[in-house]
Amino acid sequence: MAHRRLTILSFLGLAWVGACSAQEAAGDASDSSGSGATGGTRGAAAGSGGTSSGNPLPPEKEDNDTYTAPVVSGHWIWTANPLSGKVALIDAKTLRVSTADAGLAPTYVAGLGANAGEDSAAIVLNVGNDTASVLHATNGVIDVESVKVHAGANRMTVSESGRWALVWSDATLLTSPDPTEGLQDVTVLDLSSSPPHPYSLTVGYRPSRVTIGAGEKHAYFVTEPGVSVVDLPKEDPPSVTRDVSVVADPTEAATVRDVTVTPDGSFAIVRRENKPTVSVVSLDDESSVDVTLPGPVTDLDLSPDGDVAFAVVRGAGTLGTAGMGGTSGTGGSSTGGTAGSSGTAGSGAGGFAGAEGGAPALGGEGGAPSAGGQAGAEGGAPAEAGAAGASETSSAGASDGGMTATAGADSGGSSAMGGTSANGGGSGTGGSAGQTSTDSYVAALPLAAVLDDPKAFKQLAIKDTVGSIAIAPAGSVAVLYTTATESDHVVILNTDELKLVRTVLVQAPISTVLPAPDGQNAVALLRPATGSKKAGGFSLIPLASKLPPKLVGTDAAPQSVALGEHEALITTEGSTDRGLVHAVYLAELPGFGTTEIKLASPPISAALIPEVDRGFVAQSHPEGRITFIELASGQPHTITGFELSARVVQDD
Repeated sequence: MAHRRLTILSFLGLAWVGACSAQEAAGDASDSSGSGATGGTRGAAAGSGGTSSGNPLPPEKEDNDTYTAPVVSGHWIWTANPLSGKVALIDAKTLRVSTADAGLAPTYVAGLGANAGEDSAAIVLNVGNDTASVLHATNGVIDVESVKVHAGANRMTVSESGRWALVWSDATLLTSPDPTEGLQDVTVLDLSSSPPHPYSLTVGYRPSRVTIGAGEKHAYFVTEPGVSVVDLPKEDPPSVTRDVSVVADPTEAATVRDVTVTPDGSFAIVRRENKPTVSVVSLDDESSVDVTLPGPVTDLDLSPDGDVAFAVVRGAGTLGTAGMGGTSGTGGSSTGGTAGSSGTAGSGAGGFAGAEGGAPALGGEGGAPSAGGQAGAEGGAPAEAGAAGASETSSAGASDGGMTATAGADSGGSSAMGGTSANGGGSGTGGSAGQTSTDSYVAALPLAAVLDDPKAFKQLAIKDTVGSIAIAPAGSVAVLYTTATESDHVVILNTDELKLVRTVLVQAPISTVLPAPDGQNAVALLRPATGSKKAGGFSLIPLASKLPPKLVGTDAAPQSVALGEHEALITTEGSTDRGLVHAVYLAELPGFGTTEIKLASPPISAALIPEVDRGFVAQSHPEGRITFIELASGQPHTITGFELSARVVQDD
């Protein structure tokens, strides 16, 4: 079969930013008749720093890697069993199994580059006795060297060459740690020596991510305060040399930030929850800049080479969307806008549009009061355009029938149309919903350019609600979607031209989308569709052609995906109390033929082994269980009991 590249996972118009006015950036206004109370609520929305009178959409959900999954190195598979204390090496060609004793509770495994004459090598972190075991296999015999690491370690990051293993403690894997647990200890293992030499270092408070830069000269620990830079010299011991801050306010909660370091270690990019800015920080000279987008950024990802960051601003759909100025202040004819012909007159301080210079709304001195205090056809004059920031509110004005409209949200915060009075004055027939915009945005930020000029980027408006982006490892394609609503479609994006290609309907709400390594196809994992009796499903989506997607319903919810250029494995975990069996689906790409294979135990993870035209599914079993699958035929072979060095092969 053809050579395959492999990915393993536990799973409109173009404009230069800064060239358009606030009016051009705003979406089209839309009216709807009805009571002011209904219209005002429907039009209200959260903006960049604003508030919402409706129910805000939840954050986008992202995949989490499974760190305890088996590791593939060539045609060899390393797997650890924390209960037995053993590590197994399986030859995917012959299905021969070798085992070795590691430390107490070996849990996290990473592959290493094998030395000359060796079959394979790996390192395993033993969480039960704070050691790491380095494993070298030759002719099926495993040699084990152990070295002490710091207490509480739960993660390893290994350099591409296999020389360095960074053992650290990931705060995101702990449940409610004590505030005094900084998790700042790091053990750097130099694997070029025998036995490996450990170096104890201290980084910033609660690290959550590690990147080893190009050339393996530096490692970058993302911590709550910033980024700790570790030098990895060829001769001298490693050391922490700098701590780069990524925040202007040291008291800012780390939970609102998402920090990513580029693969070469040049930049850190920062997204904050409910904020319209992306911070770009140079890790060389510590200079930084904030790039302002049309609304809160819900997802941020890097191009395969790490030179460009793609930011997504999610449109709010029927809730209405806030613009750069945030929501305008409450106050209609009496406090925030000019009264209609039958509205109650009033004078008051108008609401301010934005924190950065938006002009206040006009104070009303308008029409004659009426007994019912009814709103006119248009409740208030729009506020002037402002930049990002929370809006001010004012609610002075008449106490009898004064109209209070909540502003809708586009750039600059346009006023709503016809809200109700604070004292029960109903709106007239001309009352209408606040202006809304369903536009989402995706922006391409060339990091080196925006550091010099924060307006040197492109953005694309999308008349749809999308909040997440998945970028293919190769090619120039990305998939836009949202997990915040019951969205049943994806939008395909050409990343080179920042141009929409097409929208693909997948018929069920999306959990996540995973592009294949070559960017030709993608797999979308799905939640139950309305009216469906299935627990979930998946869709195989062509990205490079206009062929239709394939929808497959599953009796149990999809759990993990192994995705290559020619095949995919999708696992589902059943439920014994519901009588649902476990399964794995073999999908052909691009033909989209699928084969369901039943599993005897709950699946842990799946992987493809292109070198031998096989895939496998690791399963939860006290003695170890792996099912191999012939990619050409779908024929399964299950090995059980390899933790006891038993070679039991079953042809299912």
